[in-house]
Amino acid sequence: ECATRNTARKVRLCTYSQSVLHETVAATGVAYDGRRGGLLYFYRDPKAFEAAVARSRVLSDNGCDVTALDRDGVVAADPALAPVRERIAGAIYGRADESGDCRKFARGLAAWLQDKGVSFKFGSSVTGFETRAGRIEAVVTDQGPVSADGYVLCLGVYSPHVARQLGAKLPIYPVKGYSVTLPAPEGNAPEVSITDEARKIVISRLGGRLRAAGQAEVGGYDLTLEPARANSVLDALTSLLPQVAPRAGQAEFWCGLRPMTPDGSPVIGRLEPLSNLFINSGHGTLGWTLGAGSATLLADLICGGLPQLDVSPFSITRF
Repeated sequence: ECATRNTARKVRLCTYSQSVLHETVAATGVAYDGRRGGLLYFYRDPKAFEAAVARSRVLSDNGCDVTALDRDGVVAADPALAPVRERIAGAIYGRADESGDCRKFARGLAAWLQDKGVSFKFGSSVTGFETRAGRIEAVVTDQGPVSADGYVLCLGVYSPHVARQLGAKLPIYPVKGYSVTLPAPEGNAPEVSITDEARKIVISRLGGRLRAAGQAEVGGYDLTLEPARANSVLDALTSLLPQVAPRAGQAEFWCGLRPMTPDGSPVIGRLEPLSNLFINSGHGTLGWTLGAGSATLLADLICGGLPQLDVSPFSITRF
């Protein structure tokens, strides 16, 4: 019941976030190698696929366009999987799912905002806070103090470190993930995003590149890229899409820390005990998916508007 409730609230936020993203792209013209081909969650084991079909009802009950596909349907949805057809038991196909390059989007949006007069203080470090009468008066940085009417804590896995200085405790923990990016094969690259539930990797086409991401390493804040874990993602990719193997030598590896919460949902809203402090963090593996919607909900909350979704399920008070 708890898992169903968590999934339902995240699905609603996902759907809302997608609509906000579309509005943002239409307003700004930011390019990010976006692709609207859907997403295949495919399974190798028939029993696992059968269980997934049953679980997918919570998605359809909350407005997601999901369909169960047999082996032939999976290959029809993306012919790039034809070489491994016999390994596929079936898939859940999310028709409305999209993919894109979040880094390219963020950089493009930042450039658009700078043109509109927004100031970014890149490379500055927070060293402390000035507070008075239950409010933050200024954030102290190594480049001088910054004063504002309201403050948003949005520092991913490092949010708890700063929150602790302000008397707040956040249950957000770092979990390391890996990705590999390489040139997409010509002619038979995947057209939709693919999640291999057995190997726990996600594959997305980003323009002329192919990116696979996976792993969940619990090791604190260590950002060392472990070659064995990175190569396991590459091996999973080439096993699933053998046509990629000739380009494996051009692979670029990366690792980063996902900000996870105990229930897998983000923390959005006011952060006591300071009246003008807000939080938007803990999105786990869904930061790109939930980002636009989370930011808009919080902006409405800060500005005194009525958020389009009930923000209370994402409050820190649930822990």
